[in-house]
Amino acid sequence: MIDRKYGMFLHFGMNTYLNVEWSDGTALASTYAPPADMAEKAAGWVKNAKRAGMRSIVLTTKHHDGFCLWDSKYTEYDIANPTIENKVDTVKAVSDACHKEGVAFSVYYSLWDRHEPSYQKSDKRFYIQYMKNQLQELMTQYGTVHELWFDGAWDRKTEDWHLQEVYDFVKSMQPDCQISTNWTIGKRPVDMQEGILLFIFRLISVYGILFCLLRMTLKYINTAERNIICLLKVPRLFL
Repeated sequence: MIDRKYGMFLHFGMNTYLNVEWSDGTALASTYAPPADMAEKAAGWVKNAKRAGMRSIVLTTKHHDGFCLWDSKYTEYDIANPTIENKVDTVKAVSDACHKEGVAFSVYYSLWDRHEPSYQKSDKRFYIQYMKNQLQELMTQYGTVHELWFDGAWDRKTEDWHLQEVYDFVKSMQPDCQISTNWTIGKRPVDMQEGILLFIFRLISVYGILFCLLRMTLKYINTAERNIICLLKVPRLFL
């Protein structure tokens, strides 16, 4: 991963056509309406990334809404849905382009699934099996996968994800694939009980935000053209 250095995330899918960051899995599959030349456009993304000096691409194959950018045998909420006119396997288009251009291909897969019925079953094993079925498709149909990014684990206890089992399963197919689960799994500061630890965390965060605002203000004042864009990410704790 160190050798790959500079890379990008490609977050394309249902949310692109809803114009939102997250969706809840209730949108009709037909909402996803890619153009007929989707494969060519995806190849263009990869070419532009390479021109910019990027060595790796992570494609969001399934976000929290549960919509899949490949034809999965285990759901109809994917690019092969009968209501979708242009049924282009975007995962294949991006992976093929990456292999052609010499860019490392990787995938993002949301643990949280707001559409899949098995996610709501009391027996968590049903959804784990669903995940493994889909991961097998991703790990066996698109050549070398350099990284697998899991996200959205906040909805369940750590032990309910059976991550070691899932990791071992992925490694049996892609032994060199680097696997990561983001900070959403396990206990987060917002999960702490009210007490001294949460008070300290809030205090540090408040002063951190004020410091960032001050720095941006000073930077703006000292910028000659003043046509800069400042982005402040506020912790969810304060939203």
